[in-house]
Amino acid sequence: MMPLKRAPPRRPPPKQPMSSAKQVQYLSQQQVQMTRMLQQQTRDRRTYIVRSFLLFLTLALMTGYGYYSYGMIVALTVFLGGWFMGWLELLQIVLAWVVCSAGQPNFDELLRRADIMSQPMREKQSVSGENEFLEYGSSSMQGWRRSMEDAHTLLLLEKGGFFGVYDGHSGAATAKYCGEYMFQFVHQTKAFMKGEISKALYDGFIAIDKYLHSLPSFERGGCAAVVLYLDGDDVYCANAGDSRCVMCRNGTVDALSTDHKPFLPSEQMRIERAGCYVMNRRVNGMLALSRAIGDFMFKNNSQVSWEMQAVTSAPEVRFTKLNRDKDEFAVLACDGIWDIMSSKQVVDFVRPRIQERMPLGKICEELMDACLSPQPFRLGCDNMSVVIVRFKRGPQGGAPSTQATATGSPHAPPLRLPAASPSTAVDGGNDSKPDASSHGGVSQMSHRVVSTGGSAGKADSVSGVEEAALEKKKEGGENVKLNKSPSDSPDLSSAKLIQTSSRSPMTSALRGTGSCDSSDSSLRRGDCGGGPNGSPAVMGSHPKVVSPAPASADLRAMRV
Repeated sequence: MMPLKRAPPRRPPPKQPMSSAKQVQYLSQQQVQMTRMLQQQTRDRRTYIVRSFLLFLTLALMTGYGYYSYGMIVALTVFLGGWFMGWLELLQIVLAWVVCSAGQPNFDELLRRADIMSQPMREKQSVSGENEFLEYGSSSMQGWRRSMEDAHTLLLLEKGGFFGVYDGHSGAATAKYCGEYMFQFVHQTKAFMKGEISKALYDGFIAIDKYLHSLPSFERGGCAAVVLYLDGDDVYCANAGDSRCVMCRNGTVDALSTDHKPFLPSEQMRIERAGCYVMNRRVNGMLALSRAIGDFMFKNNSQVSWEMQAVTSAPEVRFTKLNRDKDEFAVLACDGIWDIMSSKQVVDFVRPRIQERMPLGKICEELMDACLSPQPFRLGCDNMSVVIVRFKRGPQGGAPSTQATATGSPHAPPLRLPAASPSTAVDGGNDSKPDASSHGGVSQMSHRVVSTGGSAGKADSVSGVEEAALEKKKEGGENVKLNKSPSDSPDLSSAKLIQTSSRSPMTSALRGTGSCDSSDSSLRRGDCGGGPNGSPAVMGSHPKVVSPAPASADLRAMRV
């Protein structure tokens, strides 16, 4: 019988060479594991030596005392019993704990390393407003952090609004600049002029990121950004990072954004193609989000486009049509809220309070209090910022008519913001940049919230302001002739600049929350902190409303 021939063993396929990114990741992981193992061996050896020496010394003293007091037999019994029968087990545990904890920093040092305080700052800054189409409320709180790095934008437009939340990290300058000028970059894009809002939001994120990168000296921090733009019944949401926007639709949650984390397959693929790696669910083991404005240390690969960098500023834009019979409200918040509550929990928290007609600013404050951790080193120690936008129901015939019509775009009027005004339209990566030199650098800029509308019943149009001035002059028995030339009319009628405090509450306590209306007597007395000629108030004050003074002498006198 012929012996069966055995098939030759199959050779394993040749190993594919590792890419440079994977090699760096593999070597980094091996180095970290080796370092941790050596450190643990050193600690164990040191603990064993010290414990053995102290235990031997203690038993030697007890044996000597027993020998001189009771004799050799008692001394040997004490020594053997303590060594073999575990009589000194408690002493061993205490000695081991003392030795292991001897090299650890104290509690204050741990607080400093974690960038948190021993007691949280619970003071809140709340702002609210409304127009014919929506109502909003916003609040922010520093919490356990040593500084406030969040910012937000609240902007009422003719048929909707523009709202944004910017969660800064490694510094507050990027978030504050985005809160100041994000809508301006979006508004100056060519796509916005054509009515292509989705592309305008995308190009605006890229443009503001490139502008910050072009500055000669800018801090290494960044921010996650989520914005919500409403134009009538059209809703656009753009998100880059782990801040989130959700909508309540008949009590159910409709997610308008996606959290961008490095461990997601699509995000990890882009990160590795850009030459970085993901370790411990972070980019290069450091950054916990895969998209952000700023963070330029992860955007230095010249072989890929700006949108394909390891940490990209390209947002994910979503569009939805608003159904005012079903859609109730939207919530924008930073990860200080979403790390504690899920989207469903936040909607269930907000919805019954809105049904009870609680003010939206108060709801935001209660939501942050519910998410605040009672102790440090736990979830709920981050800065918190919340914006709630409630959609009004009823006939949607059109927006309130004003004499200040929009120019240059059918969707939003042109804004006259302080400094930093791009002279030409920005198309994605265009190099047209606002000038921030007049503010003394980006890091010194305050966070302004721009509002181009007010609640019903207030004289917000040019005609309303002129009529108010006319009535006031007539009461004083003076003859008034109003100049209605375009040069004398204020831009956007009475466009308001609401300035919120960006100073740390550790240096001064806040004097209160709320807003100050331009028709209130406190503004005429100068209590709202406005500067000369309608200039914004200085940093460190409570939320204020400052109306820009018209060029007409009569209107200027009326404003004063």
